[in-house]
Amino acid sequence: MLNVVSKMLNVVSKMLNVVSKMLNVVSKMLNVVSKMFNVVSKMLNVVSKMFNVVSKMFNVVSKMLNVVSKMLTLRPGDSSGRSIRDSTARLSARRTSVRLGADKLIVFILTSYPRQKRRTDGAPFP
Repeated sequence: MLNVVSKMLNVVSKMLNVVSKMLNVVSKMLNVVSKMFNVVSKMLNVVSKMFNVVSKMFNVVSKMLNVVSKMLTLRPGDSSGRSIRDSTARLSARRTSVRLGADKLIVFILTSYPRQKRRTDGAPFP
């Protein structure tokens, strides 16, 4: 009777050892996965910082282009002696001509389509 109980306890002990080894393997695998996630997280942080730097560079370039644009449109006292008011008047005239050009384009488009002709009996052509 004691032999049977002893054998059963040995079997249970071996099973618990196997379970323990399996849990150790799972624990090691989870540690590896955790380290991989840490590496990926660090890489994403680096990429995020790079995008921030690029974004700041684009902001700087945008501001520089705005300054250059203002310098080109409003030329106070350039070589011909024009003032800011003259440059503003030229810019306004340019806008007006663009607007008139757009109106001419719309009129051209509307008049370039042939009008639908009617037959002599008043019904439209098919």
